[in-house]
This record gives sequence, C-alpha cells and structure tokens, in this order.
Amino acid sequence: MKGNRLQTKTLTNPDKAEFILYAAFTALNIFSFIRSIVLHNTLYILSSFAGMFLIYMPRLAERVMKITISLDLKCAYMALSVGGPVLGNVFKFYHIVPFWDKYMHGLSGYAFAALGYCLPDLIEKKEGGHSWQMKVAFAFCFSLMIAVMWEFFEYFLDLLFHMDMQNDTVITDISSYMLGERTGEIGTISDITSVVINGEPLPVNGYIDIGLIDTMDDMITCSFGTLIYCLVVKFKPERRKFSGIWPKAAA
Repeated sequence: MKGNRLQTKTLTNPDKAEFILYAAFTALNIFSFIRSIVLHNTLYILSSFAGMFLIYMPRLAERVMKITISLDLKCAYMALSVGGPVLGNVFKFYHIVPFWDKYMHGLSGYAFAALGYCLPDLIEKKEGGHSWQMKVAFAFCFSLMIAVMWEFFEYFLDLLFHMDMQNDTVITDISSYMLGERTGEIGTISDITSVVINGEPLPVNGYIDIGLIDTMDDMITCSFGTLIYCLVVKFKPERRKFSGIWPKAAA
C-alpha cells in the first residue's frame, strides 16, 4: 500500500563520525568504571562518573541552548573530559606520560576560547552579529578566566586535602627577600643539591618548589592554546564547518 512505506534515516558521514566518537569515549569510561570498582578506589569511581557525565555535556548544551557544535570541538571537549579525570587520574597519565598535564591545559585553552568566541552572539542577539575582533578579545579573556578559576580549584584542594594538584618542581636556586641580610634586600642560595628537614634529607637533588612554577606553566600553556584558536578563527576559510558554535537556526 502506498503511503505506508517505512522510512529510514540515513546517517551522514558527520553523524557516523560523531556516533563512533561517543561510542569510543563511552566504552573507555565504562572500562575505567569497572576497573575502579575492582581496585576498590572511591576517587577513581568518582572520576569515571565525572568523565561519563562530562562527555555528554556538548550534546546536552546543543539541546538546551539550541546550538550546533562542530565535530572537532566536540572531540576536544570530550578529550578533555576523559583526558583529565579518567586517563589522567585513573590510568595515571599525569605521572607516566610526559607533559600530559600541559597537553590538557593547552587543549582547554583552545576549547574554552571556542566557547568564549560564540557567547557574545548567543547572549546578545544583534543583527549582523558582533565583530570578530570583539569576539576574539572576549574569547581570550574568557578562556584565561576559566584557567584562573581552575588554578583556584587546585589551590584549595591542595590547601584543604593535601592532594598536590599543583605539582611540585625541583629547583636548585632560591631568591627571596626573606634570605636577605637587610630589610628590602634579596638573598640568594645557588647550586642546591640537598635539603634536610627535621633531620631527614629530602629524596631529591634540590629544593621543592610548592606549585608556583607548575601553576604559571599551566597558565602560559593555556594562553598558547587560546591564541591558536584565535588564529584559527581569523584565518579559517569556512567558519561554520570547523571549530565553531552557532545557533541551530543558522546551521
């Protein structure tokens, strides 16, 4: 009978790629959750739950805010969601993969700059949209604000729970006003090879910086990621098909 034919929806290549992306990240989170249960580690279990929740945030944002997020940005957000709590914490990539923390901060700079770039048009509807110069400036400031808030978060976790989120760095030179012979004079200790605390030598060849260098490195790396996105926005030929977020009506 005519009119009763079953209609099927054919997935386009971007739809297939997105399905594979979500399936892969979901499978990784499920594996991480099972492994965390086997290890009886509450922190790992919570990290796996957080990763599972966060990877679906782009899809939730699309539904609630009625926006479209390009596939590459979804991939970046999901990589952040899994790279930190799951790969970083549960699988210890922060400790066994060189510069893993810096990769995450650079990627976060890129991803949050993308969000900051679209916010002016989403918050304030304006015929013709806002100028790309204003949106780039807002994107840069927004991304660095997120980076600062994250460093606040790390600081308070270290302060209250001694979690060492702001990783220490071994240094061999110290310069401080507290070491000066007179008020307002800087004193310096160079070529530090050993430090003794309460009669016990530290098991490192130098002095331990308590997070300042790591924090500044993170901020600088995030700034580079943000700058890369701003350059992409300026020079990419097709704005709506790569590294973009826009209202669904304009898709």
